[in-house]
Order: sequence, then structure tokens, then C-alpha cells
Amino acid sequence: MRNIIKIYVVGDSTVSNFNDYTYFYPRYGYGTQIEEYFNNVEVINLALSGRSSKSFIKERNYQILLNGIKKGDYLLIGFGHNDEKYDDETRFTDASKPLNDSSSFKYSLYNNYIKKAIEVGATPILCTPIVRINPDNNYSGNSIHDTKYGNYQKAIKDLASEIGLLCIDLTAYSLEDAKKLGFDKIAYQHAMTTGIKISGKLVADIKSVDKTHLNYLGAKVMAYYVAKEIEKSNLELKEYVNSNISYPDDSILNMNPEYIMPLYKEPKLDIYVANDNLDTKSNEWFGTAFGSLDELPTGASSYLAKKSDLGYLVGQHGEIVRGGIVMSCDGIAGVFQQISIKDNFKFSCKATIKELTYVAQSGFGIMLRDDMYINQDEAKKVIASNYVCAGTLTDANGFVVNYKRESPTEISRSEFYVNHQYKINDEFKFEIERLGQRITVKTIYNRNEYFKEYMDFDLVAIDSNYMYLGMFATKGIVVEYTNYEFEITGTSQGA
Repeated sequence: MRNIIKIYVVGDSTVSNFNDYTYFYPRYGYGTQIEEYFNNVEVINLALSGRSSKSFIKERNYQILLNGIKKGDYLLIGFGHNDEKYDDETRFTDASKPLNDSSSFKYSLYNNYIKKAIEVGATPILCTPIVRINPDNNYSGNSIHDTKYGNYQKAIKDLASEIGLLCIDLTAYSLEDAKKLGFDKIAYQHAMTTGIKISGKLVADIKSVDKTHLNYLGAKVMAYYVAKEIEKSNLELKEYVNSNISYPDDSILNMNPEYIMPLYKEPKLDIYVANDNLDTKSNEWFGTAFGSLDELPTGASSYLAKKSDLGYLVGQHGEIVRGGIVMSCDGIAGVFQQISIKDNFKFSCKATIKELTYVAQSGFGIMLRDDMYINQDEAKKVIASNYVCAGTLTDANGFVVNYKRESPTEISRSEFYVNHQYKINDEFKFEIERLGQRITVKTIYNRNEYFKEYMDFDLVAIDSNYMYLGMFATKGIVVEYTNYEFEITGTSQGA
């Protein structure tokens, strides 16, 4: 019996694993399906969504690669999509520059991955990036990774030729499929966020297609091409490819069994009228309270989201604490504004605690979220949507600083914890910046700065057109937000 061969895989979201609970056709990177085409092969998929060949080296998965890979192993390298992000210096590498230029895509690929593999006796394999599909079936420019900073497909192919490596041209394969099948068919190899009922049957809504990320079928197809090219190569690995592999059949694609058709509708802010406590008199922000609140926000005296002399008063007060941030659902009050999903922005504000009953599962801060709810007609509506937060989340003794929700039943806390309770008149400063797939948050408290970065965070699972920026508070706390500054900084380059 042959020894088990290890294939380490690095790359971006088109290669990585996902946990898409809400998608009709969830996202799958092709790295998740490679093992299906081989015998006696173990695939260690270290790819991470949103990373480039430059930014990946800062991740724990990069250290896992360096510590684990050894003689006889293989390293499959699948970067390109995010190296193109010229507006983000943490990820951008230049495809137009040569191998000996430290700012080049070639330099990053060679020095961070290829050289590391060769040094330990492993074999690197390069993959070019898959295309971004187009409704008009006209493929040029960024769709095929041909940018003003060079052609990323060509850079990979040239690098492989220069140093004698196998290059699997997934750009060419995915482009050929996209042109041959047309958009209406190739779309069904890609993720889709929502379904739609046609003649009483629930089917995928092609309008919600993710033009960058593959679904299960698409990942199978790209993994098939990887295996096919290895089978044709002179690598020892070709002996491990399953016999008689074939192009995947469309019948393997099924909707997510956990998918629930959302009842969500984009809020119509131009006609929204709130009561006195949920003020919408400002053109910049609108006030709301939603989620598990224990009482209807309409006419509820304990929820505040209104103008003050200096800014906005936001939160919940009274003898009974209500709302909260818990694993299963949220109940908050806040002032929010609607932002196009295409926009990059910066926002900062100051927050001062004005009223306080300190309890667990309370919090305040600024959040960037996928969806927004107004005119709620139920007191205990379950809302557990995606968001990132620069802010606080309490337990009995202290509070976590900065957190996110990207699952209906899970809140992911940062590593930052303050081991005491905050008090009335304590001041915080919050900052958030969205730059394409990268969202950064910062909380400043008692002269300490708490910084967190989120890559490729999903802000289109429910509302695919807008994201919502808010200053919020809940469960026994009222906060005054002042000194807020908001700036649209440009247009996102997308995934």
C-alpha cells in the first residue's frame, strides 16, 4: 500500500472553507473538494477568505504551514483575487513588477511560499485565480485579473515557467466554462444568498448570485481541473489521482437544507416615522429599536434613540432592564444610517455613559451590520444577523471589548477583556473603517486601545444592497454619542 501523501493548500476565499448557514447555495472554495479526486492523499486546506499572498503570512495558518510541511509533501498555491486590491496596502502586490522587486506579486509568491516549500523538499504547484463571472458574458479587465497593475494570471504562469513548476491555469478553465455555458448556467456553479418561489416551488434567485465565490458544484468543477492537470503532469502525485475521473454533473447541486426564506424587506427610510423616543428628525440618522425587547418599541417609554443637545441619546432605561445581546438573539436600540454595499467609509464617535444598571449581556458601541429593522410589530422577534462591533459586551464582572456575530447561535468575542465594571460618566471612543473586504474596529477606553481586524466579513447574507452603520445600546444603559465623524472614502473593489 502506498504511503499517504499530504497536500497543503493556501489561498483566498475561492479556495477556502465557509460556514454559510443562511445561503441558498453556500460558498465552497475548491480546496475543500480536491481530496475527493485522490486516493491515499490528505489535504490540509489552510486557505483563508479575504487574504492575499502578502497578508496571509500574518495568519496563524501560515505558521501551521511552515511548521508542518516537509519533504515529499505538496503545496498548492491559489492567490490572486486579493493581491489585486490596490487600495489596501496590507494586501496589494504588483503583478507588473519582476521577481526581484519586493513589492511584486511574483516576489511574494516565490519568497513566502515556493521557496519555503523547496527548502524542506516539498513540491509547490501554482494555480491561477478563477474568473469573476459577468452577466453580459464579456470578459476583460478585473473579471479575468488583468488590471492596471498587471495581469495576475500571466504573472503566475510566467513565474511557474521561470522556475520550472506546474501551473494549473484555472483562469483559462473557468473562463472557457463561463463563455461556453453563458451566465444563466455558469451562475449555478456559484453561491447564491437567497431563494424565490416560482409556481409554489422554492428555487434559487439568480439575482442573488455571488459572481466571485463558487458553490459546491463549482468547487467540484475547479477541483476536477486541478486533479486533471496533475494527472497529466510528471509529478509523482499523478499516481494518486483516482481513475476515470469526470466533469461533475449538475445533479450534485442541492439547496442548503438549513435555508429559511427570509421575510426581510429593506427599510423604506424616506417614509419612516418613529415616535418621540425613536427620533428620525435628523437627515443623517434614523432611530429604531428591534429584536427581543420584552415590549413593543412603538410607544415604549424605556427605549431611547433620539437627538440630544450634543448628539444622540441611545439605550434602554427604567426599573426593568430589557433587551440584551445573547447567543440566540439580540434586542437593541440605536440610531443607524443606510450605506451602499459598494462604499468604503470611515466613522468615529465619542460615547459617554449617562444612565446605568450594570447587568450581564448588556452593551453599547458602534456596529456595522447586514440588515436593519423598523416598525417592529412583535415584542420578542428573534433577530441574530451578521455584524461587527467596536464596543462592549458585559458579564457579571467586566466586559469584552469588540466582537462580531456571524452565526444565528454564536457571538465571537475578541481577545480583549476589561476585568471591572464601567460606570456613569465613563468615556469611550469608537472607530470603524470598511475598506472592501477588510473591516477594522477600534475601541479606546482609559487610554487603552483595542484594535480588531475582520477579513471578508459577510454583509450580504440578508440585505445584498446595503449595510447599516449604527450607534447602539441595550439592557439598562443609556449612552450619549457625540463628536461623530463620517466619511465615504471610495468605492469597494469587491471580492
